[in-house]
Amino acid sequence: MDTSIGCKELGLSCDFVIVGETGENVIEALMRHVKEEHTDDWFEIEEIYQVACTVARTKAA
Repeated sequence: MDTSIGCKELGLSCDFVIVGETGENVIEALMRHVKEEHTDDWFEIEEIYQVACTVARTKAA
């Protein structure tokens, strides 16, 4: 089952959504996007990662 996560779910004002086979793949791709496109939010990277993990776990349940 595919899973997805988007920047808006993390509180960012961006329409980016990633879809992948596993939560791990989705989070990895999302974080790559965040680091490349949301450079103003660099100080929140760890917090964004934690929220992404929580969203992925919630969707998997």
